Amino acid sequence: MPWSPTATIRTHIVRSALCPFYSRNVHWCGRVLALSPTTAHAFVARKYDMESYTCSDVPPELYRVDYPGSRTTWTSQEGFKATDTSRTFGGKDLLNYKRSIEKSFTWSCRDPLPFISLFSDREHAENWGCREPWLGNHRSEGGWTLYVIDTIELRRTTLFFKLSSLVRRLSLDIPRGAQQHIEGAYLCLHRIPPAAVVEKRTPAQVEEGECRRT
Repeated sequence: MPWSPTATIRTHIVRSALCPFYSRNVHWCGRVLALSPTTAHAFVARKYDMESYTCSDVPPELYRVDYPGSRTTWTSQEGFKATDTSRTFGGKDLLNYKRSIEKSFTWSCRDPLPFISLFSDREHAENWGCREPWLGNHRSEGGWTLYVIDTIELRRTTLFFKLSSLVRRLSLDIPRGAQQHIEGAYLCLHRIPPAAVVEKRTPAQVEEGECRRT
């Protein structure tokens, strides 16, 4: 929609939201406020830019359970890939950003999504893999693998998001069956290269307490 000089925002909302950076571009008219087009766009981007929701306290290791039918795929050549490796969110995409996160934890959703979900607790990841919840009531198949991911170098080039922080900041509606993961889950954007994988374990090795370094 083109900028209109009559566009206004109620005073009591803007006073709590705008930082001093915008003060010289703000024009007060009684109980309403008018913003220049440049300032308005900067304000929207500042508030809704996807990167403002990334986390800096990423654990040195995260864990991924690769299982049959997972939306995230793994190959030794390309590593882990989300189903959508180009989508990002910014500007007015906050609603789509929120929905994509919620869908990442919804079993029935098969939409292409840009996120890879990861565990931060190894025991939780192993126990979840051993339960094989993706099989429903079917017999255990043991066709899954636990991957240990070194994030030290990866976080310099890859965006990570902490689910518990996103739930609090964005009031996300995570499905009940996935709420057990809220406190320990992280999301990675698009890809995890194979070089970041430092260990993998089969179900038998998890049961026996063994591991294999790659």
